[in-house]
Amino acid sequence: MLIVGNGRLISRSKISPYPENGALALDGDTVKETGALEAMRAKYPDAEFVDARACAYTTVLDFAEPERGARFGSNELLYPIDGVPMIERAFAAVPPEPFDRACVVSRYPEGYIRGEVRGYHAIFNPRAAKGQSTSIRLGLSALLFTNRT
Repeated sequence: MLIVGNGRLISRSKISPYPENGALALDGDTVKETGALEAMRAKYPDAEFVDARACAYTTVLDFAEPERGARFGSNELLYPIDGVPMIERAFAAVPPEPFDRACVVSRYPEGYIRGEVRGYHAIFNPRAAKGQSTSIRLGLSALLFTNRT
């Protein structure tokens, strides 16, 4: 079990989508839970902990898309909204420039190649079908545990 926390978390949780002092608990290839850091550490006291604030200005964009096209019938990254592919909207919303280190993780060339062109450290995830946590782990490894930018 691994807990990554001590920073703002943006999640799909309907209960707490933007906790200021958020965390996520990773169990193998699964994002087990998200929520407040204190709650995660209390619930999983033996989990390894990675302090996100120790690596300030780090971001991981995850474009794993585990359910390949389940909702859209094709690669969701390229689905246009008002003529602009979703991936381009994500890059515009979270540009790499404000961060010391930023990466994009994807199983698709459309994700990591476009990310690299825009200044992200691009990472291919061959295990994306195993779950979103595989992308989070790859991104954290690249950004937190190495000097690569």
